[in-house]
Amino acid sequence: MTIASYGGNTGRVTVTGGSLYVQNALYVGEGNGAVATAPAVGMMVIGGGTVYAGNSLMVGQSAAGIGALIQTGGVLNVAAGEFDMGNANALNYGFYMNAGGIASNANWMQAGRGGMGVIYLVGGTNFINASSQGLLAGMSGSGSSTGVIYIAGGTLRDTGRLGVGWAGSS
Repeated sequence: MTIASYGGNTGRVTVTGGSLYVQNALYVGEGNGAVATAPAVGMMVIGGGTVYAGNSLMVGQSAAGIGALIQTGGVLNVAAGEFDMGNANALNYGFYMNAGGIASNANWMQAGRGGMGVIYLVGGTNFINASSQGLLAGMSGSGSSTGVIYIAGGTLRDTGRLGVGWAGSS
């Protein structure tokens, strides 16, 4: 499922109850070659209910993808793959804020994986349940990266690694 794909597109999904089940990857702001025209801007708000991504959640993906994921309640489950903010290109930007929900992922959680990414935790609970992966800020991916992780509240439990400035050009 993609929220805002291709240059100039915008989109928003708000979940306040019930369940949103995405069997494969979920993209919030996927640029897909948007540099020549305008960015693709996507937003998802989780205020209640459950959002399930079966294979990766990318917030701000590809060329000029801009994405924001705001969680104030509910449950977010990334069952496999990665949970990345600012993935694959130096021109994209991804932002994730947890201010009161429960988020769980089974692989990497990365701020800035080839792009610019911010993880902003001011409440709620985040679980990274992967002993050989973990939390990264600034992973080179496919170019220079900028990653910021800001924790001012809530709980973060990482059973794996913590990496800052990972792999070369970050």
